[in-house]
Amino acid sequence: STAGAHLLKVFTELGIAEELSGRLHEFPNGNAAMNALGAADGMLELGATMMTEIKPVKSVDSVGPLPGRLQSVTMYTAGIAARSLQPLLAREFVTRLTGPDARPMLAEAGFLP
Repeated sequence: STAGAHLLKVFTELGIAEELSGRLHEFPNGNAAMNALGAADGMLELGATMMTEIKPVKSVDSVGPLPGRLQSVTMYTAGIAARSLQPLLAREFVTRLTGPDARPMLAEAGFLP
């Protein structure tokens, strides 16, 4: 997963990758990792992934982001197909999704402005 690859880079930068190597578990994506963590019986006690993958899993408590220098920022963008049959409707959807009324919902899901 993208988050897993980033975390391995962070652990290497911190000089702890080798020490942690026998204790790390890889998952296909952050959602799978957080659901496994939430269902674990003590074998998994800590997980790290994107905030948007942690927030929906009620059996896992988010304790906050990694420090700034250890972050990997992902910018999500929207595009409308050049041959869209309803380009105005698509543009309206994107405008609503990115507008001020949507910001609380996006923040609750873990997306930062």
